[in-house]
Amino acid sequence: MSEPAVLFTGIGILIGVALGALGAVLMRRLRAGGGDGGPEAEALRHELDRLRRVTAAPVQAALHAADALVLQDMRGRILWCNPAFAELTGWSEAEVIGRRPQEFLLPPEERPAPAALERFRYRPDLPDFQDFLLVRNVTRGGEPFWNQVSLAHVPGEEGGEGAVVTVCRDVTEQVEALEEAQAGMARSWCFEGLAEAGREAMALLDLAGRLEWANPAFLRLAGAGLAELRGQRALRRVLPPDALPDGDCPDDPSAPIYREARVLQAATGAGEERWFELRLRLLRPGGEGFAGTRPAPRVAAVLLDVSPLVAQERELRAARAELDRREGIDPVTGVANRHVIRRALAAALAEDGLRHRRTGLVHLEPVGLGEINGSLGTDAADAALAEFARRLQAALAEGEQLGRAFGAGFLIICPGIGGIEGLRARAEALIGAVAGAIEWQDCKLRLGARAGVALSESGQYQAALLARHAAIALDTARRGRSAAVGLFTAEMERVWTERLALRADLARAIGTDQFRIHFQPQIALTEGRVAGAEALLRWQHPERGLIAPGEFLPLARAAGLAEELDRVAMAAALDAMAALRADGVDPGRVGLNVEAETLCSAGFADRLLWELDARDPARGDLALELAAAALTGCDAVLGAA
Repeated sequence: MSEPAVLFTGIGILIGVALGALGAVLMRRLRAGGGDGGPEAEALRHELDRLRRVTAAPVQAALHAADALVLQDMRGRILWCNPAFAELTGWSEAEVIGRRPQEFLLPPEERPAPAALERFRYRPDLPDFQDFLLVRNVTRGGEPFWNQVSLAHVPGEEGGEGAVVTVCRDVTEQVEALEEAQAGMARSWCFEGLAEAGREAMALLDLAGRLEWANPAFLRLAGAGLAELRGQRALRRVLPPDALPDGDCPDDPSAPIYREARVLQAATGAGEERWFELRLRLLRPGGEGFAGTRPAPRVAAVLLDVSPLVAQERELRAARAELDRREGIDPVTGVANRHVIRRALAAALAEDGLRHRRTGLVHLEPVGLGEINGSLGTDAADAALAEFARRLQAALAEGEQLGRAFGAGFLIICPGIGGIEGLRARAEALIGAVAGAIEWQDCKLRLGARAGVALSESGQYQAALLARHAAIALDTARRGRSAAVGLFTAEMERVWTERLALRADLARAIGTDQFRIHFQPQIALTEGRVAGAEALLRWQHPERGLIAPGEFLPLARAAGLAEELDRVAMAAALDAMAALRADGVDPGRVGLNVEAETLCSAGFADRLLWELDARDPARGDLALELAAAALTGCDAVLGAA
């Protein structure tokens, strides 16, 4: 029905009611006259007939109007309704006369209490009479529909209350279209720019969580149709029960449930596990309903399938955990690296300190790994070291921890050990556990082992100090070449400290004149003459005096100074040979000791030729002496020399 027709019908009703009220007044006056005769009675009858003729057209228009029309008194009770009202609501005129629309048109959960209805009065000055209202009603059969309502007040006679004319129009289709648009707006508010419209699952719920509308994406997730889901707490078919509150959703847009997105694991109708990001938004329709009641708010639910993102997040977390693990794991052997084992040692010392126990530390290193590396390469050496670590790991007692030390060694923490002899026995047992051939490709690799052990003192909680003591004991075992296990003592630490100081002095001495060459003659017994000599390097320390090679050469090797020291020895030997010739003494063939690393280093041959050319001796007068194992891979250098 068009807006002009509605207006005409409303005006007709108003005129009809007003004239009807005037007719009622005339009728009462006629009856008060006491009879059927007399000029006044005749005039009243005439006026009443005229009113009936005037109101006939508006009343007929109201009876045949497409919109539902209702006449109520100021207390809201229905006085009359047209057939369209009965068709819209399912209630006949006889059933609704004397009742208020709120009693049977509002949903049961929204109906006012009887006491509130008794107190109700229409007030013409309320905004309800100035604008259209949008109200959610239900029919007699319980079917919901949306009602557009307009109210008009008809003043009563002689200052009476008057009546209210209500025009109702079914706008369910328009409201559903509006709600779908609102849900779309909620989607874009939540996920603007994330996906194309309609890809997210969307649903419109009442505050109790009952579904009123859902888009096809939601219905596919739930595995059911809209007719089946309407009125049900359908969100629980897709998401866990705690997706919505047990009671009603809060009627407050600032509530956390509307401000925070949640990622939930769910099972779809097909039984497939997936992850969704759920966002809820409170929607409030404008206007007020019958008797000043406000239409109930709705909740827009938008579900974004974030299963791929969750899978990626899981992969990232797994990769991060693996990275963290690998950062603490030695890549060759698979045991804890030296940083992790040092932290574990500190924790063990602290715990044993609280329990008044002593912590033992074994610093164990493989023997023969350098030979495997030199002859078969790093792959073989890595394989041997990994198997060495695996055997150590398998031999650990309960509570013991294994990790890498600096270089090729391993640290084994032995908490609560009985004493130094018990720690020695433990180290010997570990050495025995790693013994035996190691299969690699077609080769059998053999590694031995030696160890240094140290025991924490009472009140000692420094992991670095205990590790240093075990390293000193290992170094002692390495230099002693007798016992496989070195036991730390205070004297060892004193010697170690002196060696560290001597190594520092050695580094400073290179490049100075502190080194001397001593010739050791080589006698040809059959001829009874000096056949040559061996050039021996000696260190003239400014404070300690002459130091033999056996004391400072191991320090040079450990400090990485062996190559520099060999160059110093080579230059000093050639200078000494030139000086002897200048004095008329022929030293013969002179042998010079060279480290294997020096012989195989880049540029050694060129350096040697340059040194020889600078002094121009007979090249056959200089012999390089080194261990046979050092000759591997150095043929080109020897040929050039």
